Amino acid sequence: MGRYVARRLLQMIPVFIGTTVIIFALTLAIGGDPVQNLYGERPVPDSVRIALTEQYHLDEPWYVRYWYYLSGLVQGDFGQSLAGRPIGDMIAEAWPHTLRLALIAFIVEAIIGVAAGLMAGLKRGSFVDNLVLLSTLSVISIPIFVIGTTAQLFLGVKWGILPVAGVLEGWQSYLLPGIVLGSVSLAYIARLTRASVAENLRTDYVRTAKAKGLPQSRIFGVHVLRNSLIPVVTYLGIDIGTLMGGAMVTERIFNVPGVGFNVFKATQIEDGPVLVGFVSMLVLVYLFASLLVDLLYAVLDPRIRYV
Repeated sequence: MGRYVARRLLQMIPVFIGTTVIIFALTLAIGGDPVQNLYGERPVPDSVRIALTEQYHLDEPWYVRYWYYLSGLVQGDFGQSLAGRPIGDMIAEAWPHTLRLALIAFIVEAIIGVAAGLMAGLKRGSFVDNLVLLSTLSVISIPIFVIGTTAQLFLGVKWGILPVAGVLEGWQSYLLPGIVLGSVSLAYIARLTRASVAENLRTDYVRTAKAKGLPQSRIFGVHVLRNSLIPVVTYLGIDIGTLMGGAMVTERIFNVPGVGFNVFKATQIEDGPVLVGFVSMLVLVYLFASLLVDLLYAVLDPRIRYV
């Protein structure tokens, strides 16, 4: 196991470099004038343009600029935004907000999604099964911004159950956007769990366990549940990175100053250093989440061994 983890960590290095190179090149391919975007419609003083061009190497090829960025990143320096703010400080401020949202969304989708999928899979064709299929299909079919604004209207404005926007009321402020953020993933997890449970109930080893007279609780807990959770864990692990980076729309709707909110603003003003810095952190989240999923496979399925 130790050698496998070490090998995977070493494999992350070229993957991280490759993905950040693509991200860096794409930010430059957007084109435009980032210095002018800082000033809006006002003219940019020549002295300011010369200073920013020299500071951020805007007149040099993209690979030279990437080398400067990577050299600073190795030393723990994410650089500065075009407005002069340290990107590391911006990440430190934004990350807790998105982390709270992602945690709430992950708990909601893992508990409710798996529970709904288990009930539907164990009672295929029943009212519960049809209800789960219909409700999850409805959630998947509705865009996330429609779900968010509708939740704001009813749960926030009309009924006053939860705060509508902002983060001034502590954890309560994150409940509604967190639920909205996890709603689509919840639907996918419920359907995936249902299909996996239904498939495992028809396997030979389950029929053999029933023929031996094993208790239903043991058949379900040992033979059905553990094997059914393997694809679900895969989806949940991948979804960790999606929740951290896919909160852009949700954070905009609920005015949460997290990672997605900052990425959206950086895209608007073409602030390449900020965009690359935040996305690089998301790449690391994806890589470590993928490693965690692979290690959990061995826990769920004793047949899996890593060498």
